[in-house]
Amino acid sequence: MSSVFEVVFRSGLAPKLVSGAVDVNSGMLLVCLLFHRTYLKHEELQEPLPNTDNPWLKFVNSSQLLQESPVLFKAQVRQSLVQVEDNLRTAINVALTKPSSAIGQSLQCSGSSYLFTYQNMDEKEEKNKLLKPKFTHFTVCNQQAYQYVVFTASCSPSDYLYLVRQKTHAGSDGADISIVKLKFGCLGTTNREESGRDDSCDTHKILDVAFYNQEKLSVLLLEDQLDGLPVLAQVSISNIEDDQFNLVPNGQEDCFTQRDIHCIDAGPPMEPMYYRRLENMKAYSFAVSGTRHVACVLFSSRRRVRLFLMDAEDDEDEDDTELSIQSTQDISTISRDTTEEDDKENTDTSGMDG
Repeated sequence: MSSVFEVVFRSGLAPKLVSGAVDVNSGMLLVCLLFHRTYLKHEELQEPLPNTDNPWLKFVNSSQLLQESPVLFKAQVRQSLVQVEDNLRTAINVALTKPSSAIGQSLQCSGSSYLFTYQNMDEKEEKNKLLKPKFTHFTVCNQQAYQYVVFTASCSPSDYLYLVRQKTHAGSDGADISIVKLKFGCLGTTNREESGRDDSCDTHKILDVAFYNQEKLSVLLLEDQLDGLPVLAQVSISNIEDDQFNLVPNGQEDCFTQRDIHCIDAGPPMEPMYYRRLENMKAYSFAVSGTRHVACVLFSSRRRVRLFLMDAEDDEDEDDTELSIQSTQDISTISRDTTEEDDKENTDTSGMDG
């Protein structure tokens, strides 16, 4: 029994031992410990425990860098447990909920540009679940060092999208900004008679847009006709010539949506391999990943998604190419098997979208 009491006192866990009792018959030792009242109050300790033998404090005190580090939580010898808990919770809250303040102090705004004025949707548009204007950006890290910003100035589906280009080199002052407007007419270089198709569409609206990688821009289109199908397409940024961009006057607020901006029809030059009509579905939005070669299209019901493998022909390794082709075939098979379910879902959501 003496050894038990000795361990309790040496550990420093109990400044005062209230009572101890030994049950000789059962061989059980009951020890009731109670912390000093000041440990559980929000006030400093009158009799703090010595911490000179603490290994961690010895390590911290041996380094001037650690002593001045703002990351380490300082040891407060005279504070009670309640005070230490409050200080620790405050430190955790600052570290987890206010990182933007610390990061923002190290950043400076080199310039800003006014894009467009967004009009709030009315109740009717809210019920129809029209998407808000799209906005995305991507920085091309090559010799040109451009930052591209793509946005639609109206609610989806939109007629146009705007591509803004700005240099990001060290000497740029934010004034070298250019813009071009894109629309999508008939997709592909062939017309209806040459392709032999009667279901081709002359005009497409824009549902969603995102950067696939630094060379391609992915666009989710919608055929502008009755019961028009969604179309997943990719636009090569390098096909847009430098002289097709309009230089934006510095300080002019409405320059990004002026009517005299050069408009390019990106539909006719598009090769058939760079667009696909999505059968048996009504699309709402999408997400793409150039590193994973995947596009994920969300149904209008916002309850299901459909995956598409991209760039299977770009894989240099033969085994990987065969795997990508096989995966694409499997996805096509799944799509055919779920045609009836897709038709049912589209029928159920037609009233919601109308």
